[in-house]
Amino acid sequence: METSYVERNQASRERLRALVERLGDDELTRELPDGWTVADALGHLAFYDRRAAILLRRFAQEGVFASPYDYDTLNELLLHFTRAMPPRAVATEALAAAAAADEAAAQTPEALLPEIRGKAQVKLDRAEHRENHLADIEALLGT
Repeated sequence: METSYVERNQASRERLRALVERLGDDELTRELPDGWTVADALGHLAFYDRRAAILLRRFAQEGVFASPYDYDTLNELLLHFTRAMPPRAVATEALAAAAAADEAAAQTPEALLPEIRGKAQVKLDRAEHRENHLADIEALLGT
């Protein structure tokens, strides 16, 4: 079984944890070049990690199914929630969601992996998405 994504997920979750622990409240409200705040980007990560955890759990219980959605609409919608929540709560949820997604990916039955990858509804390797946003945040903060 190819499980290198488990290690990559753990490493990216640790990078996320280290970043969140050193972020001050003022840094969470700093704006990235795309107009999102650091908290918005963390909320975005939390949402997609929670989605992955839920889908992987459901795939294990119900079989793999298509779950299409409009990324652009959801990303815009998410801003209404991330900006209504305290930034520290968003950061805390990003860590919890990453842990949930990583656990779900690690526990996904091997027999489902080819079908999950084939339908491309969710990535078992959560690290790539996290790393892109973490790099943007770290570049903004000079870390």
